[in-house]
Amino acid sequence: MKTLFRCAGSSLAAVAVEFVLLTVLVSLLHVFYLAGALVAGAVGLLLAFLLNRSWAFSDGRGRPWRQLFKHTLVVTGGIGLGMLLLWIAVHQLSLPYQLGWLASGSIVFFVWTFPMQRFFAFRAAPAFAA
Repeated sequence: MKTLFRCAGSSLAAVAVEFVLLTVLVSLLHVFYLAGALVAGAVGLLLAFLLNRSWAFSDGRGRPWRQLFKHTLVVTGGIGLGMLLLWIAVHQLSLPYQLGWLASGSIVFFVWTFPMQRFFAFRAAPAFAA
């Protein structure tokens, strides 16, 4: 349970930074919104990786580049699933996009992001019996 809460905290911190950065880039610096989303998403991905590696899963032993690659796969898959669920929530269920975003993000975290981070990206090395 401790790891679940830490992973959720890492994700929330990354999403908050990503949202603030996107807002600053687009609203204050007048960066095209897709370019701003790409930059903010890359920063959020790296922040989540660093927090997950050092705090949520405490896995400083693994190969960082391999873990980053796996983390990127997990996040990319989560974005795809989240976009699909968001589309269903808004276009099929007629939910406001804010509620759809919250619901789809929560579902994706529990059914995809956390399990994949725990058992794929930051999987602990198997212990050998002596």
